[in-house]
Amino acid sequence: MSVGTVNRELSNCDRSTPHCNSSRGPGEWAALHPKPDCVAPTYGEVSWGASYRRGRWWGTSGACPQVAGLAALILSLAPAATPAQVADIIRKTCSLLEEGPHCVGRGLIDCEAAVERARHEWGVV
Repeated sequence: MSVGTVNRELSNCDRSTPHCNSSRGPGEWAALHPKPDCVAPTYGEVSWGASYRRGRWWGTSGACPQVAGLAALILSLAPAATPAQVADIIRKTCSLLEEGPHCVGRGLIDCEAAVERARHEWGVV
């Protein structure tokens, strides 16, 4: 899966936002794998490093761990799921956004919808 990011306004096309192009397609391999598959929100500040410095939190560095966490939630419900099945659930449960697929893919991840779909597909109570 390829993951993009969006800001508070659910956009990654705002030129005033840092890294606005870092997670958008079409990209080098877009003919085979259009990107991104989905987006996750990153904005604000995060504490990081041994000295607990505060830094801006923006871009795929913040979005990818969110999607990885969602994949882990799905796998906790359906440990036999393949990577393709997990990715499919994530993509199919995204909330649609106004910007096109080369900007936001299938849309904003929806963790609750993805977990519910995984429960339904694998018969987990």
